[in-house]
Amino acid sequence: MARIFSEALDFKISRTETPAIYNLLSRSYHTAEQTSKNPKEKYMRIRPVIRFNEIPTGQADNLESLRTSGSYPSGHTTRGMATALVLAEMSPEYQDTILRRGFEYGESRVIVSAHYQSDVTAGYMCASAIVAAMHSVPDFMTDMEAARKEYYEKSGRKPSSVNKTPDGHRILSQPIDTASFRYYGDVAQYMDAKGRRSTVRGEQAKADADCSIDAILKAFSEPLGVRIDSKSAPKLTELIKETRNALQANAADLAASAQFRKRPYVQLGEAPFAGEYDSKTSSYPSMESEICWGIGLVLTEIAPSRANDILTLGFRMGESGIITGQHWATDIIAARIMAAAVVAHLNSDDSFRKLLVEARKEYESQTDRKP
Repeated sequence: MARIFSEALDFKISRTETPAIYNLLSRSYHTAEQTSKNPKEKYMRIRPVIRFNEIPTGQADNLESLRTSGSYPSGHTTRGMATALVLAEMSPEYQDTILRRGFEYGESRVIVSAHYQSDVTAGYMCASAIVAAMHSVPDFMTDMEAARKEYYEKSGRKPSSVNKTPDGHRILSQPIDTASFRYYGDVAQYMDAKGRRSTVRGEQAKADADCSIDAILKAFSEPLGVRIDSKSAPKLTELIKETRNALQANAADLAASAQFRKRPYVQLGEAPFAGEYDSKTSSYPSMESEICWGIGLVLTEIAPSRANDILTLGFRMGESGIITGQHWATDIIAARIMAAAVVAHLNSDDSFRKLLVEARKEYESQTDRKP
């Protein structure tokens, strides 16, 4: 990790020359490793290299270790993206290059047949969840400040106010088109999800299409365990609004710069299920998914003990876009990756961190919870 991300940073990270950065990287790496361990053992999915009787081509892969460890989620992806998110927060000036490398690191696991694409996707999500949770740990925040100070001192670079959130056009690949083999996976997931429209989950998905600030405050009040509004929780409300604005703007920028993609119901010539969207608006990325997953990550920093419920809601609200036919599955995956990237960027900003601390104190005072 030190070698790989030294290249992305154009700055050498080593145990002896940059001990504070190395310590931050090590903490992130090993914590992320533990995050993927339990689901690997639970699901024990057979890896593609074993399933198809192939020879491993990854440098550090050997057949026996791949045979005895689960494929889902990808531990490599979890560790690589967690490292990327932490370093992007430390050095926002290089955020796009760092996050692109973290993204590629995950995609490489598909190329070498060690993982299926869905294993890698789950790894990206595990990484964003654990990095959010680490922000509630005082030692991690101390390590981050020490690493940031060391980085600027030893690199000779000067901290600059980077107002622009990460550029998804530089971090991600182009959206899937009909010529890609992944398009058929998108269609399969759409058809599967379409069958749930007549169920309670379908009605829930239709309701989730409302991504207004009032709907979001109401939705996340339940898993957080407090009422969120400007009167009851002004700092929490302000934090969520600021986060939502940044995520919405980021998704809009990516939609404008990336290749246009038709929404599923338009592409397949069907009637809209959750109200008609402008057919001229790109399906990629899912703005609703980016907003809901990103807010879930920020609220995980506020209330890590409720992270499972918070992130389950953020996940569900994204999946609802597939059920309603407003988005393809790969639109939602891209949105969640960008949500984590935007939250890393926000965490590098002094004023946002101050607001987050105030919101956490407000939450703890209302719930009598200890940090």
